[in-house]
Amino acid sequence: MATGNNFSDFWNEAVQKYEKATGRIVRGDSQFLKFREAKDLEKELESVQSVFTTYRAKHEKVYSTLKNIFKPLEPITRAVELSIGNTTFAPVCAVLGAINYLFKACNAVSAAYDGLQGLFEDISDITARLNGASVDRMDVPLREKITDIYAYILEIVGMSEACLRRKRFKQWGRAVLMRDDGIQYAITKLNKFVNSEVGLVLHLTYGHVNDLRDRMYNLESNLGSVATGVGTVRDGIDAVITNQQEYDRKGVSEADETLLKEYLATSTLTTVQARHEEYLQSLAKGTGLWIRDDPLFRTWQEEASSLLWIFGKPGTGKTFLAAKTIDILLSAHSPQLGGTSLTSVSYFYIKEDDPNLHDISQLLKTLALQIASSNDYYRKFIISVIQKGSPASTKSMWERLFLDFFTEERSSREPTGLAYIVIDGLDEAPERERVRLIACLRSLVSRTNKTHRCRIQIAIFSRPMIQADVGFDQIGLQSRDRVIEVSPKRTEEDMSAFVKQRLRDIRVLNSLNARRTPEATKQFKSLARQIVSSVTGKSNGMFKWAGLMFDQIWRLQSPEAIIQALRTAPKGLHEIIHHTIRRLELEEPARAVYLQRIFIFVYCAFRPLSIAEIFILLLIVSDEHCYELEHDLRHRYGSFFDTNRDEKECDEQADKEGDTSNPQIFETQPSLFDDLDDTAAGDMEGAYDSDADYGDVGSIEQDILLENSSGDQIQTIDPQWSRFAVGFSHTSIRDYLEQETTASTKRWHDSSISGDQWNMAHLSVASACIRLLSDKIHMSSNSLSLEKYAKLFFMKHLNLMELSTVGSFSISYDIGVITDLFYDGLALLETSFNNADDAETDITKHFVRTWFGYSRSSRKIRELLSWNEKDSSNLEDEKEKWVRSAIRSSRALFEPLILACLRKWLTKRDWDDDEYLDKSEHQVWIIWAFSTLTDDGENTNININHMDWYDFLSHNTAPEIEALANLKDSAKNEHFHTGLGWILGQERHLEEAVSHFLTALDLSPTGWVAMEGIANCYGRMGEYMRAIDWMHTAIDHLPEKFGHLKSNFSSSIIRWERELEPPQRRIQIAQHAYNSNKVVDVNSWEMLDAIKDYFEALYQSHYYNDLVKLLYELDETATLVGSTLLIAFMRAQCHGRLHCDLYERLGDIASHAEEPEFEDRMTAATDRAIEYKRTQDVAISFLEDDPEITLWLNCRTAWWKCDNGKPCESLAYFEAALEIIDQGNSVLQQSETATRAEAAAILSTLYYKRSLPAAEAGDKTTAHDSLFYAQKLKQLARHKQGGAHYWRPEFPAVLYGIYLRDNAHADEAAWRACFRPTIKQSLLLLDDDDPWNDQDPYVEIGETLLRAGDTKNGRIALGLVLKPQLDFCEAIRANEDNVLGNPEELEVFYRKKLEREKPWASNRVLKGFDFRYECDGDCKAQAATYRYSELHICMFCNDTIWCGTCAAQLDALLGEGGKIKHRTCSPRHKFVQILPLSPEAKDTVDAIMRKDFAAHKNWLDKIKREWE
Repeated sequence: MATGNNFSDFWNEAVQKYEKATGRIVRGDSQFLKFREAKDLEKELESVQSVFTTYRAKHEKVYSTLKNIFKPLEPITRAVELSIGNTTFAPVCAVLGAINYLFKACNAVSAAYDGLQGLFEDISDITARLNGASVDRMDVPLREKITDIYAYILEIVGMSEACLRRKRFKQWGRAVLMRDDGIQYAITKLNKFVNSEVGLVLHLTYGHVNDLRDRMYNLESNLGSVATGVGTVRDGIDAVITNQQEYDRKGVSEADETLLKEYLATSTLTTVQARHEEYLQSLAKGTGLWIRDDPLFRTWQEEASSLLWIFGKPGTGKTFLAAKTIDILLSAHSPQLGGTSLTSVSYFYIKEDDPNLHDISQLLKTLALQIASSNDYYRKFIISVIQKGSPASTKSMWERLFLDFFTEERSSREPTGLAYIVIDGLDEAPERERVRLIACLRSLVSRTNKTHRCRIQIAIFSRPMIQADVGFDQIGLQSRDRVIEVSPKRTEEDMSAFVKQRLRDIRVLNSLNARRTPEATKQFKSLARQIVSSVTGKSNGMFKWAGLMFDQIWRLQSPEAIIQALRTAPKGLHEIIHHTIRRLELEEPARAVYLQRIFIFVYCAFRPLSIAEIFILLLIVSDEHCYELEHDLRHRYGSFFDTNRDEKECDEQADKEGDTSNPQIFETQPSLFDDLDDTAAGDMEGAYDSDADYGDVGSIEQDILLENSSGDQIQTIDPQWSRFAVGFSHTSIRDYLEQETTASTKRWHDSSISGDQWNMAHLSVASACIRLLSDKIHMSSNSLSLEKYAKLFFMKHLNLMELSTVGSFSISYDIGVITDLFYDGLALLETSFNNADDAETDITKHFVRTWFGYSRSSRKIRELLSWNEKDSSNLEDEKEKWVRSAIRSSRALFEPLILACLRKWLTKRDWDDDEYLDKSEHQVWIIWAFSTLTDDGENTNININHMDWYDFLSHNTAPEIEALANLKDSAKNEHFHTGLGWILGQERHLEEAVSHFLTALDLSPTGWVAMEGIANCYGRMGEYMRAIDWMHTAIDHLPEKFGHLKSNFSSSIIRWERELEPPQRRIQIAQHAYNSNKVVDVNSWEMLDAIKDYFEALYQSHYYNDLVKLLYELDETATLVGSTLLIAFMRAQCHGRLHCDLYERLGDIASHAEEPEFEDRMTAATDRAIEYKRTQDVAISFLEDDPEITLWLNCRTAWWKCDNGKPCESLAYFEAALEIIDQGNSVLQQSETATRAEAAAILSTLYYKRSLPAAEAGDKTTAHDSLFYAQKLKQLARHKQGGAHYWRPEFPAVLYGIYLRDNAHADEAAWRACFRPTIKQSLLLLDDDDPWNDQDPYVEIGETLLRAGDTKNGRIALGLVLKPQLDFCEAIRANEDNVLGNPEELEVFYRKKLEREKPWASNRVLKGFDFRYECDGDCKAQAATYRYSELHICMFCNDTIWCGTCAAQLDALLGEGGKIKHRTCSPRHKFVQILPLSPEAKDTVDAIMRKDFAAHKNWLDKIKREWE
C-alpha cells in the first residue's frame, strides 16, 4: 500500500489537522488500513454495532448518501491503484477509517445521525460532478488532484467529529454541522477546488482518449507492414478528438449557432468588454484587493446568499472596484485546457449616457452570451429554449434563460452550473429599467427554498439611492449582512496607491526627480508629501475628486502654483453634483420641494440636526408626516447626505498611519517616486464643519413623544432617529450650494436651487423655529435639543436674510409668525430660558446680547415688520398700532417683552402663586438691559455684553434697581414690594430689601415669601437670632402646596444656629444631627445634608484628623442601594445643594492629617464612585447611572491630583472624561465644550513632556514611551470627519506642532499645518462683526503665533489684549502720589472705576476687551490687582502666565518642595515675555487708539495671507 510519505504536503497537512481535531494518530492505527471501499466500512459497522442495523433502517438516507460520496470516485481510485502497482490507495483507507470513528462517535444519538446526513449530502453534491468519469491510466498530476480531494474530505470528517463531541445533543439537527463555521469553510474549499479544477473531468475523459491514441502509436511502431492502415486509423482518431474538442466549444450545429446569434444579437458585449479592459488598465497597482478579503464577499462567493450589494457614494471608485471584482472572479473560475466550465463569470457596466448600456434586455443578452461562451451545457440549453419559442419580455427571458437552467433540486446529484454575475452602475439606469431588474432579482430570491436552489450569484455596485426603488424591499434585504459599504475608511489604502501613481504624472515632480541634487530631492519630498496629504485628506474617499484634482495640477508650472491649486476644489466636481441633483428633480418632480427643504435644513443649520429634528421641522413647515425620511436620507438621497455618524467609530486605522513627524518618504533609488510611504492625511485644516462627525445625538430606549404645552401627544417619533446627525456626504456639496445660491457665482439655471429661494430658506427655518417655540412644542426626550437650537439661532437665520432680494416671494405668513412672537411679550420671554436640564444663564445671556447688546437684530426685526405693515388688513387695531411704533423705535418693539417681565417680577395672584418659585432675577436682568436702550437699538451701557445676571446686580445701587421696577406703572401692592425686596436682597442692598419686605407684610401679614426674604437678609447681616425667628415664621405660613420647601428653610435655621455657637459647640450640633440621621437609606436628603453640615463644621475648625475619621466611617458604611455612604456623598457633590468643595479640600486634609494612607483611600473610594451602578430604583438623581455624574467625578478627581502636585495620576481620569464627552450625545458634547478643552490641554502637556527624550523630559522616559506618548498627543490633537482626519483648532494640535518642529524635525509644511486651524478659526471669529467676542480670538492668535515662532506678530496680538491692564497701571501711577490712603484700596478702587468706565470701550476694535491675564504664581497682592510690569507666557502649558517676580524664581516655586503645585508647568519649559510691550506691539496699539484702523487691517490681512 502506498504510504503517506508518497503524497503531497497538502495531504500530510490534512492528516495533521485530523489528528489535532480528534487527538488520534493516523499512522500506525490499524483502523486506517482495513477499509478499501465503502462496502468494507458497511461490513465493519454491521459486525461491531448490533444497533447499527436499527439505525440504518431508521436512517437509510445517511448510509446511501455516504455511498454517493465515494461512488463517483471509485473508477478514478481504481485507476490510481493500478498506476501505483495495484496497491491500496492510502487516502481512501484513511478517509474510510475516519468515517468509521465518526460513526462510533454518533453511536445511539439519533439526532447526531441527522447532522451526518446533512454533512454527507453536501460532500456528495460536490463529488457528484465527477460522475461518468472513465479512465484507464493515471498520471502523476491527476493522481495529486484526487489525493487533494480525499485530503479535503479527511479534514471535514475530523472537524465534524470534534464538533460532535463538544456540542450538547439537544443542539443537534440536520444542519447543525453546516452551521459550524470551520466545517462550512472546509466544504466550501472542497467545492471551490473541484469547480476551479475545470479540467479535472476533461482530464479524465481526454486521458481515456489519449490512452487510445497512445495504443495506436504503439501498434504503428510494432506493425510496420500495416503502418499505412494504422496511420489512417490514427488520423481518424485524431480527427475525432479534434472534432470533439470543436464540438465541445461550439456544441451546436451551424444552423443552431445562427439561431443563437440572431436571438442574442447585441453590440453591447464588445462595448462592455472594452470598458472592462479600460478600467483594468486604469486601476492603480494593488488596489481593490480589500473586497476579496471582505467576509461578506467571501460568504457570497460561497453561495451563502444570492445577492450582494456594494453601495458607495458618487466618485468613490465603485466602477473600478467592480472591475477588480470581475478580475478576481475570472482568475478563480476561468476555463482550462480549452474546455468548458460549469462555473461562469459574466458582467455588465450600466452607463447613463449610452442607451444600450442601461437597457435591461441588452444586459440579459450580454450576460447570456458571456455564460454561453464558457459553458457548453448552457449554450445548448439556450438553443433548446429558443427552438421552443423565443422569450419576448425581460421577465420571460430572465426566467427561461437563467432561472430555469441554474435552478436545481437540493437533493440532485447531477452536475449543474454556477453563474457569478457582476453588474455595475445600476443607479445610472432609468427608474423604469431599475424596477424591471429588481423584479428579476425578486424572482431569483423566490426560487431558493427548502427543496430548490438557484445557483446564480449576483453582485451589484450602485449608489444607495436605488434602495428607494419600487420592489427593492421585497428582495430579501432586511439586514445589512448583504451590503458592503464603499467607505473612505475601506478605501484608504486604495486612495493612497492611486494618489502615488498619479504623482508620476506631475511635471514639476518629474523635473525635480530628474535633477537629483540634494536641494531638488528636498523640494521633491516636501511637494510630494503636501500633495499626498492634501488630496487623500480632502477627497474623503472620492476618487473622482482626487482624479479631477490631479487633472488640474499635473501640468502647472511651479510648486507654488500646485500648492495654491490644492487649496481649492477641483474643476468638474460641481458638474457631477449638479447633474445628480438635476436628474433627481427630473425623475421625481413631485419630490423636488421635499428634497429642497431637506437641503435647506442641512445647509442652513448652524449645527448638525438629527433625523428626528428634521422630521419635526418638515412637520411644522409643510404639515407633512415624512415617515420615509430616514429611508430617503440613507438611500434615495444617500449620494448627498451622510447619516452614518456613529461617533464611536474606531480610530484603529489612524493608529496605523504613517506619521508626518519624520516621514521617511524617499531613499536612494533609481526614482524618487518608487519609495513613497503612506502619508497621514492628518494635517487637514478644519474648525467647524457642518459635516463634522458629531456622533449620535441621543441614546433612548422608548419612543420620543412630541407634545404641546398641554401635554397632549402630537406625534410619536422613532427613537433611533435621534441617534444620527445629518450632514453632507462631502464638503464639496456645501461648496456647490454656496456657489449656486450666490448670484455672482451661479453657473446653472435649470435647477430649483436658486439664491432667492436660499435667501428665503433662512426665513423659513427661522419661522419654523418660532412656531416650535410659540406653540410650545417639546420633546419628551432631553436628548433632542431642537428647542434650544430654536432659541439660540432663529435670529441668526433672520440676520442672514437679505430682504432686498425677496422679490415676488410671499413672506406674509412667516413675517406674521414673527410679528405674533414679538407682540406677545410672554412668548418672546420664553425664548430667553433654556430647558430645565440646562444652565439658564447661557440662553439668557445670549438673549440679552442679541436684543440689547447691539442693534443688528432689532433693526432686522423692524425691517421685517415694515413688510407686514404693507399688508396690515389682517392686523387688529392694537397690533397694527404697535407694529407702526415698533418700526420706528426699538424700545417700542420690546415694550410687550418688558411688560411681561414686569408682570412676572412684580405681579402675583396670591401667596400660593407658583410664580413665587421663580424669583425673577433673569427678568430683571432683561429690564435692566432694556433701560439703557435707544430707539435705534444701540445701548448706552457699555457693560451689557460682559455681565451675567448676578454681575449686573453688583453694579447697580438700590435706587437704580427701584427705578427699574417703576419703568411702567404697576400696582404698589404686597407682591410689588416682595418682588422688589427679593432683588435688592440678592446684592447687599439688605436694609432697603428688609424695608420693602416689611411694607409687603404691612399690606398682607401672611406673606411667607417676604418673611423668608427678611430671614435671609438678617442671616447675611450676621443677625442670626432674628434670621431664625423670621424663618420659623415663614415656615408657619407656608402654603400646603409648598410644603416641600420646609426642609430647605430648616437647613438655613440649623446653619444659623451653628453660627451662634462657639466652634466646638457647632461641631457637636452637626455631629448630633449626623448621628441622628445616619441611615443606610440614602434616598434621604436629610441624611446627606447632615453629612455635609458635619463635614463643613469640622473643616472650618481645621479638625483634619476628625475629618479623616468621618470619611473613613462613611467609606465603611454600606447602603441599601449597593454603595457606601462615602460613594453617595462623593456623587452628591455634583448637586448644588450638597456641594461642599470635597475634592478641593482633600489635598488640604491630606497635607495636615496624620494619616499617610488617606489619599490612597480616597482615590480608591472615588474609583468605586465612578464605577457605581445602582442595584435598585432610587429617588435621588445623583445615584442614577448618569454619564454626566461620572464625567464630573473624573474631572474633579483629575484636577484634585493635578492641583496637589500629582499630574501623572490625573492622566487616566482626564482620558476617561474625554471618552465620556466624545461618546456622549450632542447635548453633552455642547455643554461640556469648555470642560473638554481644559482637560485636553492638560493632557496634551503631560503627553508632550513624556514624548521628549529622557534628558529633556527630566525623568526616566524610555524611547518606546516617548513614541507612545507622541502618538497619544497626535490622537488628542486630531478629530475625524468621514474618512479624513483634521487637526483640532485647540491647544493639543498646537503643542503637537511644536513636537513635530522641535523634536521630530519635520519640515515646515507638516508642523505649520497643526497651528493653522487655531489661527484660522480665530481669524473667522474676528470677521463676525461682533466686537464683544474678539478678545479671546486675539489671545488665541497671539499665543499660537508665539508658539509657532512668530514672536513679533504674537506679541502684537497680545499687546491688544493687554491694553485694559496697561490703562489700569497707568491710572494707578498717575494718581498714587495725589490720593492718600491704603495703596491696595487705591488699586481696587481704580480697577472698579476702570471696569465701569472702560475708556477703551469707545474703540471699535477694543470695546469688548477686559482684564485678561493674571499671574499663576505666589504673588497674591499683585494678582488681585492685575498690576504687573512684566509677564511671561509658558510655551508648553495652556493659559499659564508668570509675572516678572515669579518668573525669576520658578525653580523655587515649581521645583522639589516648591511653594506652589501647578498642574503642569515646569522650570524646564520655554517662556516668552509679553510685557512690557515690544516696540511693534506698542506702535500697533497706539495706532488703534488713534483710530487708525487701516494699519490694524493690514496687519490682520498679512496674517491671513500667511496662514491660509
